[in-house]
Amino acid sequence: MGLSEEQITKLLEWFVNNSETQKKWKDLRKKTSEENHKWIQPDVIQKMSDDELESKFLEYFKIGGGRQNLNQIYRDRIIYGHPKNRENIKNFKKTLLYLLDENIDIK
Repeated sequence: MGLSEEQITKLLEWFVNNSETQKKWKDLRKKTSEENHKWIQPDVIQKMSDDELESKFLEYFKIGGGRQNLNQIYRDRIIYGHPKNRENIKNFKKTLLYLLDENIDIK
């Protein structure tokens, strides 16, 4: 049995207003989000060196902005594929720029 709309609303209100977890992580999440927003921009990524993009992404992936941490065992494979290949970072950059391009129809 699922939750009703009213139950979901009450649960969300409780989380926002009373949850100790929310209170503990709110400021960190906000700060991290603001920091990430500075570099997760097409113009900024386009100008970044491969090494800088790698560093920023791995830090972003590692910290997670106070969210649930992702399994970090193969985080370098997101950038390089397997086996580790420095040339693949160019494809990673192209992929990020494609995903951030708001001129491309989401369909």
